[in-house]
Amino acid sequence: MGRPTDRRTGGVAHGPGWPAGADARVPPGKPCPGVRPRATGSDRDRHRRGTRIPSNEAERAHLYDLARAATPPDGPTVTASRVRPTILRMLDSMTGVPAYVRNGRFDILAANVLGRALYAPVFDSPLFARRGPVNTARFLFPDPASRDFRTDWDKAADDVVAFLRGETGRAPHDRALTDLIGELTTKSAEFARRWARHDVRFHRAGIKHLHHPSVGDLTLPYEAMDLPADPGPRIDVYTPEPDSHDQEAIGLLAGRAGAGTVAASGND
Repeated sequence: MGRPTDRRTGGVAHGPGWPAGADARVPPGKPCPGVRPRATGSDRDRHRRGTRIPSNEAERAHLYDLARAATPPDGPTVTASRVRPTILRMLDSMTGVPAYVRNGRFDILAANVLGRALYAPVFDSPLFARRGPVNTARFLFPDPASRDFRTDWDKAADDVVAFLRGETGRAPHDRALTDLIGELTTKSAEFARRWARHDVRFHRAGIKHLHHPSVGDLTLPYEAMDLPADPGPRIDVYTPEPDSHDQEAIGLLAGRAGAGTVAASGND
């Protein structure tokens, strides 16, 4: 079908931006003047990659944290490293379940008797004989014993890295957090590979699969609860299913353990 003609002149009608004398065909592959070229599939793909839509609540929260972090803080970010006496008493009262308090860097700040007994492979790791505090992320990657303790090691590694990624948005000026991530990235190829994915995930509840040297394999549901009065720390509580092997094993650990709360760090 030919180009439309101008009724007044009989010539070829020109649209806005079409230069006079443009009766000749536009060479193939050349854009028409004044006409915006249509986006190609590859253009749309590049746009989607550049504007990735958050796929879950954790990613959305992380983006909000990053936006907030763009505003310089009035002072340094403070992540609580001390556990209040009321929280220590609460831990002491949990005599039938393992529990501990940790911060966003996975430092264990305090644990009850069963928490210390359950996580004995972590507390007894040579990594923390020379330096503290006890840190489950630092244990998970550099210490080969972590693969014996965490029989779900791959999932545990994914969860820890994704949580730390989210923590960098919540506490972007936490120097200890930055140092931890730099250390693990340097010392562990497994950590570095996961860190490059930019996954973000909350760490609120689930099931952990452990192998304890004294009582064998354990499958333990857990809840991770924030402490609203304290910025950063949360309490992790493990509750075995009633009348299960896991409950029996926890009972054996309780019988072998002593009494009193373990203050792992920050409570001197």
